[in-house]
Amino acid sequence: MARCETPEDERNQARIAAHIEQLWRCRLRKLQQWEHIDYAMLPGRVGERIVAWVEIKCRKITCRQYPDIMCSVHKWVPGVTRALITRLPYYFIVECMDDGKIIYHEFDRNLKLRVEWRGRTNRGPTDPDVEPCVMIPVSHFSEVTTGDQSELW
Repeated sequence: MARCETPEDERNQARIAAHIEQLWRCRLRKLQQWEHIDYAMLPGRVGERIVAWVEIKCRKITCRQYPDIMCSVHKWVPGVTRALITRLPYYFIVECMDDGKIIYHEFDRNLKLRVEWRGRTNRGPTDPDVEPCVMIPVSHFSEVTTGDQSELW
């Protein structure tokens, strides 16, 4: 199992999650590490009903630097599985270097995605962060905007 999240990655995720909570008027509850995805999304009102599953990444690229944004299959499959079983959305949320621009992709079972052997290669030949990755076209992402997003769920 490739798990290369650093304390900085976790701080970035928490910062982005807090921003999403403010913009979308929801709550994100951090899931356990063994669950392989980052958050469960709950409505901002009282109640513990889960309305979506969320994976958050902070990328050191601009949003349109590459035609695709990759997500580890290790992270993608648990989110997709939960989405299919629970019939709830699975959001892959990415913060890019475009002045903190945040974009998201909602899993679409009808969208055929490429899977490639990808990842960080700047850590040497034994780098555990190179693995099968789902390649999601940037054109299938939307920008996170301000306001109540309850229509998403």
